[in-house]
Amino acid sequence: MPKSKVVSPTRKRPGSAFSTTNPQILRTRKAILSSTRKMLIKKGFRALTVDAVSAHSGASRSTIYRHWPSLNHLMFDAFAEITGAPFESPETGDFREDLYSIAQQFIDTVNTGSWLGLLPPFIEAAQHDEHFAELLAELVKRGRTTTREILLKARREGQLESKAKIDWMVDAINGPIMYRALLSGEPTDEKGYLKYLIKIATS
Repeated sequence: MPKSKVVSPTRKRPGSAFSTTNPQILRTRKAILSSTRKMLIKKGFRALTVDAVSAHSGASRSTIYRHWPSLNHLMFDAFAEITGAPFESPETGDFREDLYSIAQQFIDTVNTGSWLGLLPPFIEAAQHDEHFAELLAELVKRGRTTTREILLKARREGQLESKAKIDWMVDAINGPIMYRALLSGEPTDEKGYLKYLIKIATS
């Protein structure tokens, strides 16, 4: 099976600097990025090639290289789209309910779309390239941001002990969800499971 040679830019993060409002070009870019994500899930990081993306998307090699100077840049943009923005807290007045809402949004994200399928090749890419490692760290940070903010606020307001280990609590909520999603295969949305995690983490 052919392997792709990954070229890592040294001066700045990879990614496309291309900008346009032309709908046809935007559709082409969307198709290429979608094909890249599908091929990453199917073939993995090391086996992805421009030829494979070209055949799957219907875009020529020259078109792909017109938008992205290297395969590394293309993969970076494909991965970057799954980072998204941090979830917003519903501010219910009950920090455990807020935690439940955020964690449920996280589970919904894990169980839908291509997010979960892309994560293994994303992690593999991060082991081989510093730019992908930075993007993965950003993804992890974004996934923790709102949960940390809710817990920090609860600690400030005396709803948690002053010495409560906030990062440990975040790990205790998100960690088991990812374990089930990636390793055990058990359902992440099992009835009562999420409330149990939050209860254990914040007790």
